[in-house]
Amino acid sequence: AVLASVTDYILDTYYKDRVHGTGTRVFLAYSIYTNGAELMNVSPYKKGTIKSLASIRFVSMTWVVAGHVLMDVMISDTYGPVLEVFNPFLSTTIVNAFFSVDTFFVLSGILVSYLFFKSKPTAAYVKNPMVWIMYYVHRYVRLTPPIMMFIWLFVTLSPLINGPWAQSAVGMQTSMYQPCEKYWWHNLFYINNFFDMTQNCYGITWYLAVDTQLYFVGPIFLIIFYFSWIAGYAFICLCIAASIAYVYYLTIHYDFPAIMMGAFAMNDMTTFGLKMMDFFNLYYQKPWSRCTPYLIGIAVGYFLASGKKPKLNKILIVSLWVLAAAIALASLYGPHQYIKGADYWSNAVSGTYNNFSRFGWSLAVAWVVIANHLGWGGIIADFMDHPLWQPLGRLSYCGYIAHFFLISYIFNLDDRPSHFVSIWRTYVHWGIPTVVVSYVFAFFWSCLFEVPIIKLEKMLTANLMPKKPKQAVEQSTKEDVSGTRKNIN
Repeated sequence: AVLASVTDYILDTYYKDRVHGTGTRVFLAYSIYTNGAELMNVSPYKKGTIKSLASIRFVSMTWVVAGHVLMDVMISDTYGPVLEVFNPFLSTTIVNAFFSVDTFFVLSGILVSYLFFKSKPTAAYVKNPMVWIMYYVHRYVRLTPPIMMFIWLFVTLSPLINGPWAQSAVGMQTSMYQPCEKYWWHNLFYINNFFDMTQNCYGITWYLAVDTQLYFVGPIFLIIFYFSWIAGYAFICLCIAASIAYVYYLTIHYDFPAIMMGAFAMNDMTTFGLKMMDFFNLYYQKPWSRCTPYLIGIAVGYFLASGKKPKLNKILIVSLWVLAAAIALASLYGPHQYIKGADYWSNAVSGTYNNFSRFGWSLAVAWVVIANHLGWGGIIADFMDHPLWQPLGRLSYCGYIAHFFLISYIFNLDDRPSHFVSIWRTYVHWGIPTVVVSYVFAFFWSCLFEVPIIKLEKMLTANLMPKKPKQAVEQSTKEDVSGTRKNIN
């Protein structure tokens, strides 16, 4: 990479007009000089780009970090303040950070659908098997190298960074990397979420598995939408209804809490641990129970790609913004009393919250994307759509895969086990530094293992991919989510 960067700089400075051969272009694909410039580019968005996605990805990423930092700092040398963490009302903002993942799923679904239909595909294109073969190859090739290389780094370095915090959380620390030595291939094929937590290599990769699995079934919905938008929306509603019924069944049959941290209110750590493992294994990491936000995203993407803009008066637009905000706030803060153990919820109520809080949150996120894209966002859109968000959005994928390990690294820098004082001190003392370090790391990791692969894939598949009748917008699928910059991720 260093040699490629130096060569690239020399060629760019002194031989700018020279046409490079294939071998040279392959070599220069690893140039940090060019890759870094592309990642940090803040030029105006191209026409047709959904501009607000970059800012939403970054905010969601910081929210994920906040939730994971809180989870780790609760392994503290004092338990008094930890037991009080759920009491402040605003603490629910971080305690209930699980909605950040649903946001990523919504964005993933939007981009999968939007990018496909924005290109106005013909029937011949849709029926071409090579289109769908490359659909899967594209996703796998772009997503896999950064995460698998990081897992190798994670397994190599984890035993070397153990400090006082790791010793106080030795079970958790070793359980993060030891399964990778035996079960790394689960991650290679994105099936790690189908196995027990004890076999989970690098816990946060369950999200990549679920997102990839939903991406893999995406063509079913895309093809149905192509031939009939009525059938497409109807099929999505049917699948959402089936998922809701399944979550109700799980919650009632297994006596699951409304949210994962709700089990903590049992005040019995043994029961909490067992219940949380079952909750995670059977519900939290399964695609059929997490598909609702993704399916809503697919429906939204199709609508945006259609180019239709309903005529809404200002009063209705403002009312919809207020309604979306109310639904989001109710979903986020509604279970505050339940989380702190001051309110008992029946299984039916827990199932209702499990289902409709995610459904409502997803609709609220969808409205933000729709409103900003169609010009109904006002100053909110001006802020969220600013080009300066673009680098942060591009780096979200590598930042996501790195942050969990970096949390452990930062905690282990202290000369003593973590000392919990308050949730907000935790975020300032550990959360913000983790976000900064994660994005710095993500810049170099993306330059080395993500952007080069994207360029090489384009070179290798340029003649394999059938040409679309109209060039799609250049909001590449690499800029997903979400985080996962590959499907839409």
